[in-house]
Amino acid sequence: PLQELLRLSRELHPRWAAELRALTGIDNEYRRCGAWYLAANDLESAALRTQFAAWTAAGVTATWHERADLSPLLSPAWHAGYFASEEAQIRNPRQLQALLAAVTARGVHLETHTEPRSITRGAGSTVEVTTDNGRWSAAHVCLCGGAWSAALGQMLGAPLAVKPVRGQMLLLETALDLPAIVNHGPRYIVPRRGGLTLVGSTEEDAGFVRENTAAGLAELRAFAVQAIPELANAVEFQAWSGLRPASARPW
Repeated sequence: PLQELLRLSRELHPRWAAELRALTGIDNEYRRCGAWYLAANDLESAALRTQFAAWTAAGVTATWHERADLSPLLSPAWHAGYFASEEAQIRNPRQLQALLAAVTARGVHLETHTEPRSITRGAGSTVEVTTDNGRWSAAHVCLCGGAWSAALGQMLGAPLAVKPVRGQMLLLETALDLPAIVNHGPRYIVPRRGGLTLVGSTEEDAGFVRENTAAGLAELRAFAVQAIPELANAVEFQAWSGLRPASARPW
C-alpha cells in the first residue's frame, strides 16, 4: 500500500505544483533530481536489494550500482546502492504557503492560532467544536493534529495511540553542486537552490520538547561528511526541530 501511495504521489505532484503556481504565483520548487539509496555493509546491501526489487516491481525506475559505479561525490566507503532517477523534491514551507493561498482564493475560511477546547456530539449527527474564538458545528470533523492528535481524541472519548518523535534538521551552506538526494536508512541529504544543502533527521523520544541539541546537530553533520566528504567544509546556515506523530503502541 505504501508503494502504491508513493507511485500515485509521484504522478500527482508535477501537476499539483504547476496548478498551485498558476493559481498563487508561489513556486514550491518542485523538481525531479533523482535520489541515491545507499548501503554501508553487506547486510545493508542485502536489505537494500529487497527494497530495490520491490520498488522496481511497483513501477519505479531505478538502477542498481555496486561500489565502483556510485557517484564520485559519494564516499568510497559505501558498499552499494541504487539510484531512483524519478525521485523529486519540494520545499515544504513553500508548499504550505501555496496551499494556504490556494484554499483562501477558493473561499475556504481559516481560523489560525485557535486552540480547540472541546469536541462533543451535537444535535442529530453533528459534531460541535468549541475553540478560543467560538463554537463550530459540522456533520464531519477531521482530526489532523499530528503529534497532538491524542489530546484531540480524548475530547471525543476516542483514545489515539499517538506520541511525538522529535526530528532535528540542519541546513548547510556549501559551494558543492550536489545533483541528487542521498539516503541512508532514516538519514538524508537534499540539495536546495542557492548553495544550500539540507541534512536530516534525528528520531528522538523527547516528548513535546521542540529544540535543537548539540549532540543531535553533531550527529547530522557527521553523517553528512561520512556520506559526502566534501561537505566537511560546509558552514551551518540554519538548524531547527519539529515533532512527528508516531504510534505509541509497542508493536
